[in-house]
Amino acid sequence: VTAAALIEDGRSGEARALLPPALAAGLKRNALVALGNLGDPGGLPAATAALAHEAPVVRAAAVWALRRLGAPDRVPDHDAEPAVQAEIDAG
Repeated sequence: VTAAALIEDGRSGEARALLPPALAAGLKRNALVALGNLGDPGGLPAATAALAHEAPVVRAAAVWALRRLGAPDRVPDHDAEPAVQAEIDAG
């Protein structure tokens, strides 16, 4: 399972049934951090899609990852969640 697949699919395989939503969000966050650290632009679709995730921790990580992947133009101007907005403003 790739980091991008974890972000796009949420939880894969057995993890879909075993992980509570909060842990799944944490896994997505970690996958976004990995994508950003790798710097592979192949992760752009997954990071962009993660901007629409319901969990603020995932959206904030998506903002961070998009900047690391060289795509600050994909970062939104506003998010209603203060933690996500703080990440947006940090750029």
